[in-house]
Amino acid sequence: MSANSSRLVKLLIIIGIAIALWLLPVPEGVKPDAWHLMAIFIATVIGLILSPYPLGAMAMFSLTSVAILGLLSIKDVLAGFSDPTIWMIACAFFISRGFIKTGFGRRIGLLFISKLGNSSLGLAYGLVFTDLLF
Repeated sequence: MSANSSRLVKLLIIIGIAIALWLLPVPEGVKPDAWHLMAIFIATVIGLILSPYPLGAMAMFSLTSVAILGLLSIKDVLAGFSDPTIWMIACAFFISRGFIKTGFGRRIGLLFISKLGNSSLGLAYGLVFTDLLF
């Protein structure tokens, strides 16, 4: 089975679960929109577990589904992205991925160790300085 067909099978499982939950009778005392949001939420969680696509893509699929199906307005769907803390966390992830892909953090760590690693105390300082910077 190729990677694309495996991805497609996982995606069809997720969509099937979402549709099955969507079509279940709404429990008494629960609004239909809330029930449908729960179906999309559970499908998103299952999508994150099966991971046919990366986390960001799965989140965007879910946000788009909620907006297209009219369960929430676009303003309500995107309200969580207006918080500066979310953007700070996202920027930290972007920077860390850049350090991992380029090997910059490793190079700086090796530089500190090469300059300070003549003794165990110097090695400890080098590791502390590396952790302090990165």
